[in-house]
Amino acid sequence: MVLVMWLQENLGNENIHQISTKRRHELRIDLTLYQAKFNATYSRFSLYGEPEGYRLKVSGYSGNAGDNLGQHDHVKFTTFDKDNDIYAGNCADLYKGAWWYTSCHAAYLNGIWVSIEYGTGLNWHNTTGNYISVTMSEIKFREM
Repeated sequence: MVLVMWLQENLGNENIHQISTKRRHELRIDLTLYQAKFNATYSRFSLYGEPEGYRLKVSGYSGNAGDNLGQHDHVKFTTFDKDNDIYAGNCADLYKGAWWYTSCHAAYLNGIWVSIEYGTGLNWHNTTGNYISVTMSEIKFREM
């Protein structure tokens, strides 16, 4: 199971918000595409609460995966029943999962495992494009 899905389903966005806003946190994303390993680290990470739509806050990118999550900074979380993206439709419906969509995504790690359907897999645009899924992903955050 993808770690982001585990975090959201088992820890939940509200708990991530509670943890990430009390002190400074770093976010690290590790990706594997076949045998190649990539990472993206954001020196500042937090998640706003439910009244703000679980808005994502990331900055301070470093790594070799490309800053694909940076365009999702200050974006609200979109679900099937709560369309917070700026796309005319609902990106969660279109790409089959909840995420911090703009119109719609450059990074999407809540997709369908190994999907090759446009934009529905575990995509990190600089690494996978829109048709290939990473073969492993982990999203971790820690207090700094």
